[in-house]
Amino acid sequence: MAAELRAERAAQNVSVKDLCDRSGLNPSSLDRWLNGRREITTSVLAVIARALGVAPSEMMHRAEV
Repeated sequence: MAAELRAERAAQNVSVKDLCDRSGLNPSSLDRWLNGRREITTSVLAVIARALGVAPSEMMHRAEV
Protein backbone atom coordinates (compact mmCIF):
# COMPACT_ATOMS: atom_id res chain seq x y z
CA MET A 1 0.00 0.00 0.00
CA ALA A 2 2.83 2.40 0.80
CA ALA A 3 4.22 2.07 -2.73
CA GLU A 4 0.86 2.94 -4.27
CA LEU A 5 0.46 6.00 -2.05
CA ARG A 6 4.00 7.16 -2.85
CA ALA A 7 3.32 6.71 -6.56
CA GLU A 8 0.08 8.69 -6.38
CA ARG A 9 1.74 11.47 -4.42
CA ALA A 10 4.55 11.64 -6.97
CA ALA A 11 2.14 11.52 -9.93
CA GLN A 12 0.31 14.51 -8.50
CA ASN A 13 3.58 16.26 -7.66
CA VAL A 14 2.45 16.72 -4.04
CA SER A 15 5.20 17.29 -1.50
CA VAL A 16 5.19 15.53 1.84
CA LYS A 17 4.63 18.90 3.51
CA ASP A 18 1.60 19.59 1.31
CA LEU A 19 0.22 16.13 2.03
CA CYS A 20 0.68 16.74 5.77
CA ASP A 21 -1.14 20.06 5.44
CA ARG A 22 -3.99 18.46 3.48
CA SER A 23 -4.34 15.43 5.74
CA GLY A 24 -3.50 16.89 9.14
CA LEU A 25 -1.09 14.03 9.76
CA ASN A 26 2.22 14.38 11.59
CA PRO A 27 5.17 14.57 9.15
CA SER A 28 7.23 11.89 10.89
CA SER A 29 4.28 9.49 11.05
CA LEU A 30 3.41 10.15 7.41
CA ASP A 31 7.03 9.47 6.44
CA ARG A 32 6.95 6.11 8.28
CA TRP A 33 3.69 5.10 6.60
CA LEU A 34 4.82 6.13 3.12
CA ASN A 35 8.16 4.36 3.49
CA GLY A 36 6.67 1.12 4.82
CA ARG A 37 8.18 1.39 8.28
CA ARG A 38 4.75 1.50 9.89
CA GLU A 39 1.62 -0.44 8.93
CA ILE A 40 -1.07 1.66 7.26
CA THR A 41 -4.44 1.10 8.90
CA THR A 42 -7.65 1.52 6.93
CA SER A 43 -8.41 4.75 8.77
CA VAL A 44 -5.00 6.22 7.92
CA LEU A 45 -5.35 5.00 4.33
CA ALA A 46 -8.68 6.82 4.09
CA VAL A 47 -7.15 10.08 5.37
CA ILE A 48 -4.17 9.94 3.00
CA ALA A 49 -6.19 8.85 -0.04
CA ARG A 50 -8.79 11.57 0.48
CA ALA A 51 -6.03 14.14 0.90
CA LEU A 52 -4.78 13.02 -2.52
CA GLY A 53 -8.29 13.18 -3.96
CA VAL A 54 -8.49 9.44 -4.53
CA ALA A 55 -11.07 7.03 -3.14
CA PRO A 56 -9.60 4.72 -0.51
CA SER A 57 -11.15 1.76 -2.35
CA GLU A 58 -9.22 2.75 -5.50
CA MET A 59 -5.95 2.71 -3.57
CA MET A 60 -6.81 -0.71 -2.13
CA HIS A 61 -7.62 -1.99 -5.62
CA ARG A 62 -4.26 -0.74 -6.95
CA ALA A 63 -2.46 -2.53 -4.12
CA GLU A 64 -4.16 -5.81 -5.02
CA VAL A 65 -3.19 -5.70 -8.70
